[in-house]
Amino acid sequence: LSLMLTAFGQRRWLWGFAILLLPVPASPCFALRHPTLNPWANRLVLWGLLLSLPILVLTGWWGWLALTQAAPAA
Repeated sequence: LSLMLTAFGQRRWLWGFAILLLPVPASPCFALRHPTLNPWANRLVLWGLLLSLPILVLTGWWGWLALTQAAPAA
């Protein structure tokens, strides 16, 4: 929310609407692209991304395992 308000406040309309519609991928992109606009919110988003990275990797690994295992014989 803070990054969206920052984007709209700086008249970066495309970023604001992107964060509004797709907050998960757009927020880290905005935080990395414009690190000086809202440093507190940028750190919060980047820490959240860093902390959720192991969960994302495990989920991808489990999905890959599920797709590559042979089906049981019936």
